[in-house]
Amino acid sequence: MELCYVLLSVMNMFNLGFREHCFLFCQLSHSILYCTSQARRL
Repeated sequence: MELCYVLLSVMNMFNLGFREHCFLFCQLSHSILYCTSQARRL
């Protein structure tokens, strides 16, 4: 789960709203791949 928080720190540099969405998704599904795949769309 720590990896998710590290990723969120990186996401924070791009878009706060996205970071919060990613955080909620990670909490629900623990899906790091989802966060990284969505990040590539930014």
